[in-house]
Amino acid sequence: EDVVGLPQGSVLVELERLRARLDAQIARRVDAFHHSHEWSTDGNRSAASWLRNRTRDGQSDIGRRVRLAQGASETEPTRAAWEAGELTSRHVEEIVKIRRAANANEYFAEYETALLRLAKVDTPEAVAAAGRQWLEALHDHLDRDGGDRRGQECAPTDRVLFSRTIDGVGILDGTLEVEGAEIVDRALKSAYRRGHRQDDPRTPAQQRADALVEICRAYLAGMPASGNRPHLLLLADHDTYRGETIGRCETINGHRVPRTMVQRYACFSDINLVTMNGGIPLAMGRTTRIFTQHQYRAMVVRDSGCRGPGCDEPPDRCESHHLDEWSADQGRTDLDRGVLLCLGHCHKQVHERGWIISGSANETLEFRDRSGKLIGTSDPRIPDPKYLTRRGELVVLTRERVEDLLNQQSRDVA
Repeated sequence: EDVVGLPQGSVLVELERLRARLDAQIARRVDAFHHSHEWSTDGNRSAASWLRNRTRDGQSDIGRRVRLAQGASETEPTRAAWEAGELTSRHVEEIVKIRRAANANEYFAEYETALLRLAKVDTPEAVAAAGRQWLEALHDHLDRDGGDRRGQECAPTDRVLFSRTIDGVGILDGTLEVEGAEIVDRALKSAYRRGHRQDDPRTPAQQRADALVEICRAYLAGMPASGNRPHLLLLADHDTYRGETIGRCETINGHRVPRTMVQRYACFSDINLVTMNGGIPLAMGRTTRIFTQHQYRAMVVRDSGCRGPGCDEPPDRCESHHLDEWSADQGRTDLDRGVLLCLGHCHKQVHERGWIISGSANETLEFRDRSGKLIGTSDPRIPDPKYLTRRGELVVLTRERVEDLLNQQSRDVA
């Protein structure tokens, strides 16, 4: 029906109630579908994967709906209130979370009636807060009681397990209490948003993994100096680093890594040359090759972020990259031979996918794939060329003027 000119408040309330009832019926059938194993006839691994393929809904949303359907089917009073439209789906989700966290069904059955009374008149956030308070009281009661092991089972303890496979791949698993979970959740979401790009080819899980690495990288970068111990130590013999042989290329703990990874990290890290004889270090040369902080800031002014074609990552998500391979091509550590490339995509594409960059960083750069096909071009991101000085003089900042300023800063640094 036409909604223009009609009072909508009561209609909206009724529609919300009908939506809750419809969600409840969908959940009831999702649970039955899950237990029927009908989904397995098409070669799917689970009911969630079958639904994802048929409804085109997001993986996390489908998984949440299946878990909610299963949880609601295990508590009759909550399910009945949901089917009657007395609760929203968010209310039911919070109640199911509380029941699972308690892991003590008979205690929850006594509390559920009071929780439902609250849910019918207040928000899901209020239900969650009341549930946390009840869980704390439950844990205290069971611990003081002394005779019920469920008190220990329903009280999670902080733990993080991290191991490495024979190939050096890390496997991470853990459980955090509420305080720690809130901190980690906020940090991951923040880093996820900063690293996410439109049409990102990475899955959400891959983006979260990259976000976690960036959090750890930022932590290490911000740590106060403790002697001169590096955050990450990679070892590679010279010929392997240049791609001429397959030799030593590993972390300090002996986990082998790809040569392209060492080359990528070498763009923004210190390199020490160590002369060896039969595996015995004889002499160590001076640290070499890294761009200075002054040069990095000059790149930020010139590039304003990643110079990759079509990439708009900001400077704090970028690393300085040598246009010329330092070891193989004796590349100069000069401003016109260094650009900013983003951490998550473009820098990896150059080192691991063989992107070829040609041109001067102060002018137009061309990006090509291994076959020579042009991917795109990139120019210095010169801002609006007109600036008003304090004296009221209008200064036109041309590209040539920017190059003069950058070259002058480079000479000053030298």
